Amino acid sequence: MKFIVVACFAVLVSFGQSLPAEPLRAQASRLFADGRFVDVRDLARARLTTARDSAAWWAIAAESLVELEEFEQACAHFAKAHELDASLDPLMVRYGFALVRTGRTDDAVAWLRPFLTSSNADRRASAYYYSALAALADDKVVIARKLLNEALLVTPKNGRVLIRLAQLDLSESRLEEALAHADRALSAKPTSVAAAHTRALTLARLNRPIEAETAFARHRVLLTANDQMAALVATIPTSKVPAEVCISIAGIASNVGDRELARTWAKRALDRDPTSTRAKNMIEGLRTESRPATRKSP
Repeated sequence: MKFIVVACFAVLVSFGQSLPAEPLRAQASRLFADGRFVDVRDLARARLTTARDSAAWWAIAAESLVELEEFEQACAHFAKAHELDASLDPLMVRYGFALVRTGRTDDAVAWLRPFLTSSNADRRASAYYYSALAALADDKVVIARKLLNEALLVTPKNGRVLIRLAQLDLSESRLEEALAHADRALSAKPTSVAAAHTRALTLARLNRPIEAETAFARHRVLLTANDQMAALVATIPTSKVPAEVCISIAGIASNVGDRELARTWAKRALDRDPTSTRAKNMIEGLRTESRPATRKSP
């Protein structure tokens, strides 16, 4: 079971001027943050019309449908957003991903091409990454590797790019490279089940059985942690103490070494309950852990 922290806040903020009211923007952002993609979809669909000022809602619905892996519908919603207001196109890089997942790789490459020169580094890296997925779907492995490396030049700590490179290396028996990419992926994204599994498989292929056994054990720990976090996320909508749920998620993330994810959930706890001493202490503790040690004068 996968656990996703959605990177759509920038999109929602960018769409903000097209949305009719601040409470709806806040509601959509909160739902995205909590991984409640069905609710985001329903919130957006209730506001879909054929008017130009509805385009942002079509795009937001499409984003939620991507997360729900309903890619055909996502494509239809992205297409409608484009039809109603083409000025939103620079925000809809994930239309390319949805096109890849529906087998329309040529359309995906065409849609993604303008993003390859985007001034926004995250969108540019995403465009390279999704273009690489299109190349892999068409068995163009050399091109895919080049595109993935381009994405890495734009965002050197991009976990999903590093994971894909590690998997590609492993499939081609480039084992030392696979291990290096898997290690970098886990450094960037410590809760990545895919990176942990690829690392374990690579160590086994390198005939390093003791390290491989430890790596497979780590993979199992991350599987459990991701399942636990996902289960807790699902309880947030009905919980009487959602801040405490967020703190529990932060604790799990911290226990498996993902301080960034832990900080994210601790801050969400504080957003829900600004008086929470536990959330404040956790944020401060995580901040202290991330500070470099200061050297004392002799």
